[in-house]
Amino acid sequence: MGKDTSLYMFDSEKAAVNLYEDLRHRMYHTQTFRGYINDRRKAMNNDKISFDRILETIKNDINSITPDDMLEITLFFRSQIEPLFYHDSWEARNEYFETLYQYLGIFWLYEFPNAAAYYGYMHQYENYTEF
Repeated sequence: MGKDTSLYMFDSEKAAVNLYEDLRHRMYHTQTFRGYINDRRKAMNNDKISFDRILETIKNDINSITPDDMLEITLFFRSQIEPLFYHDSWEARNEYFETLYQYLGIFWLYEFPNAAAYYGYMHQYENYTEF
């Protein structure tokens, strides 16, 4: 089983205000982001996951966020929002996520359908940036 690979673009100013405040204070469906991170740290026995580091990165410049930290953010939103749309279509869910992410300064650009497509893209991107 592979991990989905998505490309995002960020609006640093929106993220520094909206995403930062939401993750810092907002109670979503069943928990806060802080509670989610604490649960993940315990469940995975992983001290590398850091609520404070993620928020600091978002506040300073979300463009420097690590893939692992971005994964924690997207997993949190999926865990908190998808249950609210249990009876709705995938289109309705995706539309809500797109609206929410744009408000938070996160713009989903593309999701690679498989590892081969991802590695093909990375190869072409490397060629493009090198030459």
